[in-house]
Amino acid sequence: MDGSEDDNATRGRILLADLDLIFINDPLIDELGYVHPSQLVSLHSDGAASKSPFSEKTPRSSFIPSDSSNSGDEPHAGADCPRKSEHRVGLMEELDGISFDEGQVQNAVLYDRTAFWSAEHKLAISVPALAPLYKSAREAFTLGSAEYKNLYKAEEATFSNASGALEADNQHHGNGSLMLNKDKRALEDSLMTCTRALVLVNCDHATAWNMRKRLVSKRANDWDFLVAELRLAGVVLSCAHKSEETWAHRRWVILQMINNGLSRMKLDVILENESKLVESVAERSPMNYRAWRHRCWLVAQMSFLQIAIELHRTKLWASFHVSDNCCFHYRRTLLTQLLQPKVPGKAESREVAATADEKEMDMRGLRVALFDGFETRALWQEEVDWTKKLINRYLGREALWLHLRFLFYYWMLHIKRAVSCSQRVSLSGGNEVSEEIDRKCESKSTFLSADTEREFVSVCIAACNSNLTEEANKQRELAASYKLWVLMKGLKQQKEESLPEDTSLSIPVSDERESTRMLLNDVAPHRSHLWEGIISGVSIPQF
Repeated sequence: MDGSEDDNATRGRILLADLDLIFINDPLIDELGYVHPSQLVSLHSDGAASKSPFSEKTPRSSFIPSDSSNSGDEPHAGADCPRKSEHRVGLMEELDGISFDEGQVQNAVLYDRTAFWSAEHKLAISVPALAPLYKSAREAFTLGSAEYKNLYKAEEATFSNASGALEADNQHHGNGSLMLNKDKRALEDSLMTCTRALVLVNCDHATAWNMRKRLVSKRANDWDFLVAELRLAGVVLSCAHKSEETWAHRRWVILQMINNGLSRMKLDVILENESKLVESVAERSPMNYRAWRHRCWLVAQMSFLQIAIELHRTKLWASFHVSDNCCFHYRRTLLTQLLQPKVPGKAESREVAATADEKEMDMRGLRVALFDGFETRALWQEEVDWTKKLINRYLGREALWLHLRFLFYYWMLHIKRAVSCSQRVSLSGGNEVSEEIDRKCESKSTFLSADTEREFVSVCIAACNSNLTEEANKQRELAASYKLWVLMKGLKQQKEESLPEDTSLSIPVSDERESTRMLLNDVAPHRSHLWEGIISGVSIPQF
């Protein structure tokens, strides 16, 4: 190794120690960014402490679960690196040759100002410093992993030989075991330090994340340690919104909390913060499928009270992001989960304070979760009316039409008949169902049928006939394709169930198919071959 390579290796070790010191002095760092050296100079200049290199500040509550029991100074906030203060100072003295006491460490953070900037719980790293930092962390990780495996082998050998030894030998093995534990804890702390640097620079370093899982699992009963791990994942996500490994690690940490007997109230707080985190990430990174998949995963852990509130809360966000299909897919996940026969926490009351709107949604969620026919119908009709209102307001948004397809399909195949049965039993009071009650229930279920959807499509197309913009043309094409889809679904269900008397699905097939063909060729002639192929495959059921 020549002199320049030796200098780079030394600089890398110093940068790794500096990064560790920054996180020790500010364990609440919640945002990370890579900046040009010229930006770093301006950040360190006088009066620039308030000039954050980030576009917007991210509240810490969005990245970590709040815990009322650990408010204030957070004594375990730096749980991912719990070394003694003397060891931290000694390490810095060894690398930098600087002599200073513990008070200096707490009051003035000493680090390479050409590589780092830290203030207001934000961290900036100079781009030229990334390569030596990453190389040093990778070398330390490789050596540390090998040594960690050897320590475990030595520990197993020590305990296996201790059972048949004499008392003097047992004393010797006990001292050896104590030394092994001390060395192992120091090595674990070192591995946590270098893996943290690795994932900060390379967010998808799966081996580093897996090593952290192995180390964290040994302290899974320490709540503050798990919170610190969530905080680190939040720092990584602040600059790498689409990191699959980071999102997966975050889910793993939450599962560790759940498996350790986390209370329902704490779990509700964690899930709420996770949902807010995804929403803040979605503002910066539109159509972030990994983030929204994480949010959909949270639904399975939610109680029906949280699901109902999430439906109410996400409606406004979806109204301002009508082109983002991810949010509507999330709403579909909430709706389907809410109608499951077994929802987590169904029999529990809400343990945290709620606003008047949230309390109202709680009661609605309870009735829907218990499959109250009238409430389920009202919820579905409200969602349909809201979606159609957005379709009329925002032209040519495919995400809205896809959401309407889901509402129609799920209503016809899964909800309509169950709701009708529930309504009949409720109206009859347990007695024999009369024809009058049957007609009343049927009239209440006609808000979503093939007839209503064909009428809605006609209104949408008529409203765009005089509009020649690109959005209007797209709106006509989406409306026509939706009409064809409704036709095909209706015919398919008629054929499978052999129920031509079902007025909600009965269609004058020949006339309807021909009119749909003409409409599609008119609004989207460039896809005439596609329409002809689809329509020619629509078979007419024979009864």
